[in-house]
Amino acid sequence: MGFFDISISEQSKDAKECINQLKERIEPYSKELVESKYSMEFMHFKPKGSLVNYNLKVENTKQNIFIEGELQNTLLITILIILSILLTYGLGVIVIVGYVYYQKRTVTHFLKALIANKSS
Repeated sequence: MGFFDISISEQSKDAKECINQLKERIEPYSKELVESKYSMEFMHFKPKGSLVNYNLKVENTKQNIFIEGELQNTLLITILIILSILLTYGLGVIVIVGYVYYQKRTVTHFLKALIANKSS
């Protein structure tokens, strides 16, 4: 897991039902869905207001829901960081890293709100 990757673990009374409802809510924000018996992968997940994409993997056990997200725009972020080092003597790196971290926090908050709405 990287610094900008997402990892959420929540307990739910009925994890199967919560997973199905999460699927309905997350699917419009992703481009592709890959399902298996105990997990789902949402490719290029991008909620409203976010500029970065994540690949989300949602796994369920009997009473737990695990969500892991991997940042997908790493090449673009790397190019922006290199340009900011060259053009702003490194001060732009703080802005870029701060903004990407803020995007991670927003997506994490969005996913936790979905889980909280569905598990209650």
